[in-house]
Amino acid sequence: MTHDIKIICTIGPASKRVDIMKKLETRNIFLVRINLSHIAETEIEEYIIFLKKFNIPIAIDTEGSQIRTGNIESGNIVFRDDDIVRIHNSKVICDSNNIYLSPFNVVDYLTPGNILALDFNSVLLRVENPSMLKEKGFIECRVVIEGALGSNKGVHCDTLAYKLPPFSQKDLKAVELAKKYGIKYFTLSFIDNAGEVKEFKSIYPESIVYAKIETIRGVNDVSEILDNVEGILIDRGDLSREVPIQKIPIVQKMLIKEANDKKKEVFVATNLLETMANDLKPSRAEANDIVNTIIDGVTGFVLTKEIATGIYPLETINMLKAIIRQCDYILAPGTDGAQSSISSLNLKTLKDKDYISEIANNGFLIKPHGGKLIERYLSADEQQQIDFDNIFKMEVDENVLMDLEQIAIGTYSPLEGFLCRDDYQSVLDTMRLKSGVVWTIPVILNINKDQKDKLKIGEKIAIASHIDKQVYGIMEVAEIHPYNKSEYAEKVYGTLSADHPGVKKLDKYGDYLVGGKIKLVKRKTREFSYYNMMPRQIRNIFESLGWSKVVGFHTRNAIHRSHEFIQLQALEKTGCDGLFVQPIVGSKKSGDFNTGTIIRSYEVMLEKHYAKNSVVFGLFSTYSRYAGPREAIFTALCRKNFGCSHFIVGRDHTGVGNFYPPLASQEIFYKFDDLGIVPVFFDEIGYSELMGCYVNGNEHPEIPLMNISGTQARELFKQQVLPPSWFMRPEISQAIINDLKQGAEVFVS
Repeated sequence: MTHDIKIICTIGPASKRVDIMKKLETRNIFLVRINLSHIAETEIEEYIIFLKKFNIPIAIDTEGSQIRTGNIESGNIVFRDDDIVRIHNSKVICDSNNIYLSPFNVVDYLTPGNILALDFNSVLLRVENPSMLKEKGFIECRVVIEGALGSNKGVHCDTLAYKLPPFSQKDLKAVELAKKYGIKYFTLSFIDNAGEVKEFKSIYPESIVYAKIETIRGVNDVSEILDNVEGILIDRGDLSREVPIQKIPIVQKMLIKEANDKKKEVFVATNLLETMANDLKPSRAEANDIVNTIIDGVTGFVLTKEIATGIYPLETINMLKAIIRQCDYILAPGTDGAQSSISSLNLKTLKDKDYISEIANNGFLIKPHGGKLIERYLSADEQQQIDFDNIFKMEVDENVLMDLEQIAIGTYSPLEGFLCRDDYQSVLDTMRLKSGVVWTIPVILNINKDQKDKLKIGEKIAIASHIDKQVYGIMEVAEIHPYNKSEYAEKVYGTLSADHPGVKKLDKYGDYLVGGKIKLVKRKTREFSYYNMMPRQIRNIFESLGWSKVVGFHTRNAIHRSHEFIQLQALEKTGCDGLFVQPIVGSKKSGDFNTGTIIRSYEVMLEKHYAKNSVVFGLFSTYSRYAGPREAIFTALCRKNFGCSHFIVGRDHTGVGNFYPPLASQEIFYKFDDLGIVPVFFDEIGYSELMGCYVNGNEHPEIPLMNISGTQARELFKQQVLPPSWFMRPEISQAIINDLKQGAEVFVS
């Protein structure tokens, strides 16, 4: 019967009172919980002694392997967009520019580009500069999404190469006190696998353990975890740091069913009746949530904030019990109502589909190309199995390394490696993979005959830089075959002319292609790496901003006013929530803007001119193919993988010289009705002196337009002459001239 559902109450300042505790004794409370994350080590015994006075069993909630913010004496601090925040490796006075984390040594493992989500994504920081850690004891981060932060809040890093121990020193101290006072119930935080439960049981064999499921790893290993515990506790709050909140209800149902199937207890915590921390009545959504959770088969609930710090702790318990009783009307005695509503679903189905961690299913944004965001990394276990001293190392140039990385992080989804023969030929002939998925640029690995003779089908080889000799990836050789460079040039570039930069590069490469799946060993650190974010990270930023429709902008130039016009017009025309600007940073042709110059121009825009929370800026570590129409589709599909629903395509997009008609890069989009990303076309853009603004030429053919070509702009800059303000914002132009005066490389030589 549902009235047997258990209630666990977290005790805090609002309920750590004799009068409250005495009333709790009469309400059939299953456990009162001491949350170690919110009290000092010196307070543990005091809490135990107080709670032992009452006739309610005590549970201790370990703090576990969690990164938390330090103590903020002012109560809350506010971080503002684009501000620099220093994270120290020791205790400091926290303010809007300085914080510390516990444990202190976490900062040793943070690298440029890491995204730190503070307090359930209330604040997002991006790691930029760790160089001062050894000398000054801090790293520098930039605020990506602003917000307020309090003390002792959870921190999640999406790509942290560091595993905290499962139990802190405070936890171990609490275990000793539990033995002393005869406390056996424990809820173990952030349990990732059954081995961690076994470790705890070896420390305290008599303990009664409930594993808290609040990480993706814990969800994936829940079956084995359940075999080693009395039950689980689904902490929806901490779990939502790793699993998007829109997936939590489904994951919760599957976890409850998994526990029910194994005849184990299952509790649910977080956001149950939190409205009642300040109000006498819960929201309708909260009441509905509790009823549905009961129907799904939950054993009980954990009240946290409502009891620990809320104004109405007792009234909250009364309300919860009243809601529980309502379920008696729909779950008659003997009816297995808990199973009937979810009998056709199971957790294995979600795991097999990679539903929990697969970003394609998050719901806010467009799905990646092919339906799934590919991520291919060599795990620590896999690395230990490879003899890097003796494995064959293929040394490659920077372009291949960039392709390797973009495959691995998902930018080239659905590709999982360098193309094999059938996919290669299909892309050449039909601009589709053999599966039928649109793909226009062959992503290939060229080799010469000497390299070919050293390779064997089925073997693993290392892909290393020919400059620093470091290994960045592993490839399993699936095929080796010759290819016709003339056919490649004619079909991809539309020309055999040696004047085309793409055709010219082909002569430098070998006559064979090697295909096979890859895994990334590590990302290469490049200049401005903190802007070089992965599709998963960019998607997380979009979703944290609440965006669902995003327009992407591809560029290899410093921003000028016509770019601004196109960007703002695209936002207006499409109704998109925001703009994603992503310049490419790989090899370019002579005369192109240097990467640093491009970045600084956009930093000026982000600081002074773009509307707040309307633009996200990142870099795309790839190289210009100058493949015109085919590359236009390719650049659009890559931005689709970053979460863009729309993509700006101008005249001669990704073209070079006069090799392609001005509108060829737009017309090719009409050949495909299954791209999944909407092109936003712009024709000739120019400045109208009559109207005092930029206009789209095809919308106002009667108006004479002014423009400055890239060649003209370069000549003006080289002569240290400011171009007119209608062409480029003066502060950007002046910054470029200042760089030239100081001898900086503004243009690629």
